[in-house]
Amino acid sequence: MYPFAILKLLNTLISVKPWLTNIMLYNTIRNERYKARLVTQGFKQLPGVDYDQTILPVIKPTTIRLILSHVISNNWLIRQLDIKNTFLNGTLTETVFIRQPPGFIHLDHPTHICHLHKSFYGLKQAPRAWFQTFSSFLLSKGFIQSKADTILYTFHFGDSLVFLLVYIDDIIISAPPLPCSLKLCLDLNPPFLK
Repeated sequence: MYPFAILKLLNTLISVKPWLTNIMLYNTIRNERYKARLVTQGFKQLPGVDYDQTILPVIKPTTIRLILSHVISNNWLIRQLDIKNTFLNGTLTETVFIRQPPGFIHLDHPTHICHLHKSFYGLKQAPRAWFQTFSSFLLSKGFIQSKADTILYTFHFGDSLVFLLVYIDDIIISAPPLPCSLKLCLDLNPPFLK
C-alpha cells in the first residue's frame, strides 16, 4: 500500500507542502544510488484544523531506574532495539492533504493532490501517530500497558514477566534468563524493527 493516494484538487486550503531534502549519494561496488527524504512543511499546519494532538509520552526517569535496578538485582537479560524510519510507520487518523512531491508528479494528473495514509517527517502529528501504531501492535501481541507510566509494557509468560520500555524510537526489553522469555524477545519482530 502506498503512503498516499492521488486525488483531484478540492476547494480546500492545503497548508502542507512537501520538501525533498537530504539527497545523498551512496557509492557501492556495483552501482551508485541516491537516497532522499520527503519532509512535509508541518510548520504550516494549523492546530484544530490540520491536527488535534501531538503529544508523545516520554518515559519517567524513575521508571527507568526501577526497571534497571530490578534487572540487575535479578540478573535478567536486557536487549536494546532501534526502530527504522520511526515516524514513517505511524498511521494517520486525521485527513491530511499535500501537494505532489517534486520529482514525483503524476504525468496524467499534475494538478492533483496527495491524501496521506501514513505519517511523514515534518507533520506535527507524526510522533503521536507512531506511538499509537506501536502501542496497538504491542497490545495485539498480549502486552499490558502500565497505568502508572504509559510507555512501560509488561508481558506475562507463564511464571515469567517481561518488561518493555519505549523511548520514541528506542526500545529496551528485559526478561529473566529462561528460554521461553528469550524466545519471546526474539519473536517480537514487527516490520519496523532494525
